[in-house]
Parts: sequence; structure tokens; C-alpha cells
Amino acid sequence: AASAAQEVIWRCNKKHPYNAEANAKGPVRMRACADGWQKGVETAMVPLFHDRCDPLDLRGGNWGDAYEAKNHTLYFKDGSQIEFMSYEMSDTGRGAQKFASVALDGVWHDEQSPYTVWEENTARLIDRNGFGIITLTPVLGSTWEFDQFYQKWQEGNASYRCWTGSTNENDILDQATIDAILGDIAD
Repeated sequence: AASAAQEVIWRCNKKHPYNAEANAKGPVRMRACADGWQKGVETAMVPLFHDRCDPLDLRGGNWGDAYEAKNHTLYFKDGSQIEFMSYEMSDTGRGAQKFASVALDGVWHDEQSPYTVWEENTARLIDRNGFGIITLTPVLGSTWEFDQFYQKWQEGNASYRCWTGSTNENDILDQATIDAILGDIAD
């Protein structure tokens, strides 16, 4: 998740170290989606961006002026923005329509999302030739993401890029803690 958040930040602050074309774009509109407001957006995503954004890149030069909690949007000094949404919004009676009606430069889905939400967000990318990212731990087993992305990537489809990793490969985490917690888990 941290690498996806960093990708979104680089595109918003025009400091992408690997993609000069992304830096040349005007203000961008991004969307970051998670599973649940409390657990996914407010507890995980928003703090991730808070910790990684340079205040000098944000509107007003600080988080307090840049993040509007009432509309769940983070604004950058050049007009770029990140809108935070929860998959729960698709359960409010309007389904995936809650994710419609805007043109996006990029969308990040953290954890497994309803396919209809992914479809609606993907349609928002057409106007601006945008990109999509999904980060997930496949605890639900083989889902639509496997068929739609991972399998196509393994077959050599150049439109898809996948990176896989193990908890043991995460150099931010303490190996002794990983061993202590995961040591008793069979699979």
C-alpha cells in the first residue's frame, strides 16, 4: 500500500523520479478507495498520505489547509487532488453509481473491491488516459482480480504489471516480530 500511495503522491506533486511525462501534466485528479471508512480510509489511507506528503507540496503549506475531511479530499498547491472513497459507498442504494461522474487521472484500490466499483472507476479514466492500481492481500483466494490482472500478466499481456511480495520481504517490518506472529500460522 505504501508504494501505491507514493505513486499517487508523486503524480500529484509533480516529483515523479521515474516518469517525466507524469510530471509534465497539469493538475491531476486522483481517487483512492479502500474497504470501509473507519478501517480502510480513516485509519489506514489518510494517515499514509499524511505521513508521506511534504507539507510544502500541499495547499496552504500544511495538512490542515490541504485536507478537507467533510468531502474526504486532499488538495495540492498546484490544484491536484486525491479523493478518498470507501467501497461501502456502493452499498447505499445507488451501487457503483456513487463512483461515477468525474474524469480521473488515476485510481488506487486498496484491498479487494467489488468488481462493479472497479468497472465504474475504470470508466472514469478514459477521458484523461488514466491508470489504475490495485494493492491487496489475497485472503479471499482467487477473485476477479486474479483473472482480470494477474493471469493476463503471467500470460505476457504488456498492458498489465504485477508485483508480488511476501511479508518476509518487507524491509520496514521487524523480522523477529514477523516470526513471532506468523510462526504459529500453518498457511
